[in-house]
Amino acid sequence: MLQRLSEIDARLRDLDEAVADLSRRLSAIEHPGSEYERPAAAPLLVPAEIHATHADMTSALPLLGRTFIVLAGAFLLRALAESGRVPGRTGAILGLVYAMIWLAVADRQLGAVTELSRLFHGLAAILIALPLLWEATTRFQFLSSTAAAATLAVVSVSALVVAWHRHLQLLAGAATIGVVIATPTLAIATDDTAAFTLLAVGIVVSTWLLGETRGWRWLVWPAALSELALIGILLAHTLRVPPLESAGTALALLALLLGTAVGPFLVRALRDTTRAGVFDAVYPALAVPIGLVGLIAVSGRISTVGPVIVGVALGAVGVALYALSFGRVLPRQGAGFNFYAGTSLALASVVVGASQVLAPAGLTILLSALAVAALWLSGRMACGVLALHATLLVVVVSFVFAPVSATLGVWIGFPAKWPTTTVGSLIALAVIVGAAIFGSTRPPASPKWLGAAAHVALNALALTAFGGALLIWLGPSVAGTPPANAVLATMKTGVLAAAAVALARVGRSRRWPEIAWLAYPVLAIGALQLVVEGIAASRAATLFVALAMYGVALVVSSRQLMHDR
Repeated sequence: MLQRLSEIDARLRDLDEAVADLSRRLSAIEHPGSEYERPAAAPLLVPAEIHATHADMTSALPLLGRTFIVLAGAFLLRALAESGRVPGRTGAILGLVYAMIWLAVADRQLGAVTELSRLFHGLAAILIALPLLWEATTRFQFLSSTAAAATLAVVSVSALVVAWHRHLQLLAGAATIGVVIATPTLAIATDDTAAFTLLAVGIVVSTWLLGETRGWRWLVWPAALSELALIGILLAHTLRVPPLESAGTALALLALLLGTAVGPFLVRALRDTTRAGVFDAVYPALAVPIGLVGLIAVSGRISTVGPVIVGVALGAVGVALYALSFGRVLPRQGAGFNFYAGTSLALASVVVGASQVLAPAGLTILLSALAVAALWLSGRMACGVLALHATLLVVVVSFVFAPVSATLGVWIGFPAKWPTTTVGSLIALAVIVGAAIFGSTRPPASPKWLGAAAHVALNALALTAFGGALLIWLGPSVAGTPPANAVLATMKTGVLAAAAVALARVGRSRRWPEIAWLAYPVLAIGALQLVVEGIAASRAATLFVALAMYGVALVVSSRQLMHDR
């Protein structure tokens, strides 16, 4: 009985809530500003919206039809030329003028013209001009390669200007892709690369400016790849026998390539802006090595003084970039991307320029002096970039007289005879070890990780060169001539063990604690050398000595490393 009463009471409450909800609904209808809100329903496509969507879809149909009519006019001109009623050269000129007219129409249309209408007219102009240029140059040969490149430049740049003026990104993309496809194919078809390479350089500059002003940064990527491909074809044509391109022309185009790589840095440096994209980092990393290697390869084809002229020019550019980086970029923008980019370009220019002017002995003296100066300034200015540059300069010095590569042959295997020691290799070894010692006396640079990485790399290089020199100097008296493999393997273990202990001990310095980092890879290399070479090549007596030395190194170096903690 009580349960039934409770059920009746619950139903009455539900009925009361339903009546109250109905009352609120009626109140909302009578008083639209009331607090009650009906549940949101799924949006319905009302007839007006259906009509608008239908209008948007059908508005493209007249534009598409107009585009077909424009293309039909171009084929009418071609038919007149093929029938002989219009001379072929005149027909080609009329076709190009016809395309440019529609490109002008895309830019200068008045009245209520939609963006879609401008886009269709611009695309029609490109579809007319590019195939016409191809046929006029390759099939009918009405245009020379230079005239074809100049005409293609006018068409493509005009399309990019219209796209920039009217904010037509699709038109800019179509023009860029079209010229990117046309330039290398025309260069290969005509065996004349210079004019089309010059055009490619101009397109890279144009698309980079579009990316900076309109934000269409993707356009410059295909243009840059096409430019680099054309530079490769140009170098192949210049260096072949007999050459298809003159060395002077190739040299000028390579200089332009380097100019496009340095240009973004100069713009950001002079405008005091730190904004940089991925392209500003990737493109110079590809273009600068290609340009510098190309300059070295081509300059010798001009005259005997060609490398000297190129070297002096590159050295001047490097000094100017250093002055701009430290004199303007660093004080105003700090040690950011622009500073790193400018100093990297400066270092590459100075090193390559000096290598073209100086003999190995003079180059070693100059780069060694620059390395010492960079180390001194890195501590005085607390600049990690200079410490890194000093390390890279020492690396270059080490490969000029090849003391490191000579010792690598001893480290890696068992040479049939001992390498000879030259005066140049001794000078380079003194520079490497001296730079490592001098760098240890300098205060830590900023950013600290960069200065530490440079110092570790410099000491690793010095350790490799000096350890290999010890093997070469002591090897003939200890291992004999030719060297006995078992004794030489034990000598390597001993040098590595001594190096690990020394590194662990030196790493206790508060100024350069990162030197201790090198102890771990040296111990690991020692273990690998002991397993791969020592056990296989050693006898029981020499293996006893090797294992004992390596065991002592593990104990002593571990104590030193634990003491640091």
